[in-house]
Amino acid sequence: MTIRRLPLQPAVWLIAIVISLLRVVAFSQTIPQKPPSATQSEERLAMQYFQQRDFEKAADILQRLFKNEKKPYLYSYYLLSLNELGRFDEAVKAARQMQKQFPGQPAWMVDEAYVNYLSGNQRKAEKLFKNLIEKSTESQQLVLQTANAFRARGLTAQALETYEKGKKLFPNPDALLSEIASVYEMAGDFKNATDTYLTLLGTNPQMLENIKGRLQFSLAQDIENERANYLRRKLLAAVQKDPDNQQLVQLMLWYSMQSGDFETALNQAIALDSRFKNGGVEVMQLARIAASSKNFATSLKAVDYIINKHKETGLSEDAKILRINILFAQMDPSSPVSTTQVAHLEKELRRLIKETFRRDAVPELSSKLAHLLAFYSGKPEEAIQILEPYTETGLPDAEIKMELGDIYLLTDRVWDANLMYAQAAKEAHDDEQGQEARFKQARLSYFMGEFEWARAQLDVLKSATSRLVANDALELSLLISENLDPDSTYTMLQIYSKADLMVMRNKPTTALQLLDSIGNAFLGHPIQDEVVLKKALINGSMNRYHEADSLFKTLYNFYPDGIWAAKALSERAKILDLKLGKPTEALPLYQLLITRFGSSFYAEEARKRYREINSQTQPAL
Repeated sequence: MTIRRLPLQPAVWLIAIVISLLRVVAFSQTIPQKPPSATQSEERLAMQYFQQRDFEKAADILQRLFKNEKKPYLYSYYLLSLNELGRFDEAVKAARQMQKQFPGQPAWMVDEAYVNYLSGNQRKAEKLFKNLIEKSTESQQLVLQTANAFRARGLTAQALETYEKGKKLFPNPDALLSEIASVYEMAGDFKNATDTYLTLLGTNPQMLENIKGRLQFSLAQDIENERANYLRRKLLAAVQKDPDNQQLVQLMLWYSMQSGDFETALNQAIALDSRFKNGGVEVMQLARIAASSKNFATSLKAVDYIINKHKETGLSEDAKILRINILFAQMDPSSPVSTTQVAHLEKELRRLIKETFRRDAVPELSSKLAHLLAFYSGKPEEAIQILEPYTETGLPDAEIKMELGDIYLLTDRVWDANLMYAQAAKEAHDDEQGQEARFKQARLSYFMGEFEWARAQLDVLKSATSRLVANDALELSLLISENLDPDSTYTMLQIYSKADLMVMRNKPTTALQLLDSIGNAFLGHPIQDEVVLKKALINGSMNRYHEADSLFKTLYNFYPDGIWAAKALSERAKILDLKLGKPTEALPLYQLLITRFGSSFYAEEARKRYREINSQTQPAL
């Protein structure tokens, strides 16, 4: 019989504490409570020594405390300290004292056996383990208590044997499947754990969500993707064998979404919906998850299915609204948007605003229509007419006021923009919308050349709970603080901020002219890397990808240790990969991002795309 010992790490100390607390709860209702004989200060001192791994001092205090009162949690710390010190005879004695104090409880007997094993007396340990497992078959309660005690010490083989021998005591032979699966999982045996979970699902469909959670935890540790491949094979075989098992199909759908295979997941969700008449719930869930993962093509297919198959339902209306959100998300600000795409989206928005019975969604839809008209159709005045009535209702709507503020800024109504941002910040208080509104106020100050005031606001927002706002605030604050002129003025930054404002107002040619004036007249100024970056981004937004690629290459070559080095590599890789259709040329850039900037946000994206390109270019076996 294999005995598995878990090393005494901080995590194990936590387990020991939890075990102790559970034991206290288990015995508190049956054991007369004695007044404590040791002071709380002594207990705290013992715990402090234990946490500092000074087991000698901890054991001396715990020995005295344990002698006076057999508290389970004191015992757990005492036993762990003795084992670490190799004082095994004392540890066995302590375990036997607990057996005498609390007779009939297998936990302390397991401890005695375990200490014998640690001391090298394996024959004695094996004998005690065997006796415990045989004795556990006297009752269902003893089976569970003994197996749990084995699990607490990491003795997975003994726990499994206890469950196997104890199954005959339970009316349902599958009663212990969940416990058995979790022990396999604890032992790192994913294959047996998976097989047991699938058997459990067949006998107890209500365990589906629990099984998903357990599998998700195991898959998160799957570095080599071996577990995912095994689970996929088992699920495919199980579904093919029993295609009418709704829970199996749902588990297969869940796995496909977890692995990012949304196309397969959509087929499964539609099949599930058609076969079991679930009202499109699974398809809608898939649509949302695919959209959040930026798999817009699959998400649109999913919402179109719901709109066509589940007409005149609330879910259909939700799907129509999600469809609008997806179409908006597809409008990449770094690339030109066709007039046909804009006209189609405007038509859909107007129709949905008019026809939807979800009247609570109309303000949000109106805000999107106004954004489209102002920033893509060149109709800012019509956009203002749509949104201004919402600000006069007296009802708080920070999102609409921020949108209106952006449109005011677009049309050079600076003070009106600032008023809208201020009202939005006040209404949303300290939530993420409020933080975004305050960032827009700070950015407006930056556009207007009020750099010191803007930086003061941005420095506060660097600790915002919204990661996006915090990152944007940090970047803009650094831009201001690191680009002073030699005479401590902001002449160059004033030109740069005007160019930034022109970008926001969709005037890229004017922005490039302003940036060129900086590059031509002030070579060597610290703002030069920002100028190159901005010019590259503007060229990309104008569909001039070769020019953008050249500028990003220049940025990285001239400033390899600058703050934009990782971004330059990332943007170059994406242009070659996604805009110019040269993924194999992008591979070395993705690899350089991963190796040189491994902890950056850009490296996370690079790893994912690097694997995708490699898998697509690998020759078939």
